[in-house]
Amino acid sequence: NPDVPEQMDAVIRKALEKDLYSRYRNGAEFAKDLAAVRYRVLDEHYVPPDAARFSQLRRMAFFTEFEDVDLWEVLRTCSWREVDEEVALMREGDSDQRFGIVLEGRVELSIQGRRVMELGPGEVFGVQAWLDQLEHRHMLSAVSLERLSYLEVNPAALALASDELQERFRRQVATAMVRRLGAVSAQLAEHAPKHVALAQALV
Repeated sequence: NPDVPEQMDAVIRKALEKDLYSRYRNGAEFAKDLAAVRYRVLDEHYVPPDAARFSQLRRMAFFTEFEDVDLWEVLRTCSWREVDEEVALMREGDSDQRFGIVLEGRVELSIQGRRVMELGPGEVFGVQAWLDQLEHRHMLSAVSLERLSYLEVNPAALALASDELQERFRRQVATAMVRRLGAVSAQLAEHAPKHVALAQALV
């Protein structure tokens, strides 16, 4: 059916409306319109554009708190990248604020030529320049260790997205960074001297 792509685009555009009052009021309305398009499809094997990528994002822990509508907006706002192994993704000191989320493969983070950690699917890298409100510079270098697929987030594009999506990214990135800091601190503690005993309990 040649009209199906246009009908599907209309449904997705409504789901991504920046004005909340122009969006679907709930998931049931969204599902109803999607089902209506589905019944117009003659080819039983038809797959909506980006459906496979949507499903991949939905399975990732990073996007657990994102609504379905948010994920469609992520696909519209962000870029799906693929690179070979040993490709420099970000360099220490650069002011480029783009950051990435690993989809498939592994990324090595380093500072001053020293390996800091290795990241896998679902983990975010390069967010320091986005979070740093003063210098906007990367603190770490990022290199692909093998063929890599990742979602590239451009803060300039994200700034034009809905307020809800921006807030979800801020919350999830902040949570990821706090947990990573805790993991790094635990690793450092393994080789650190014992703490000084407190003279008395803190009040």
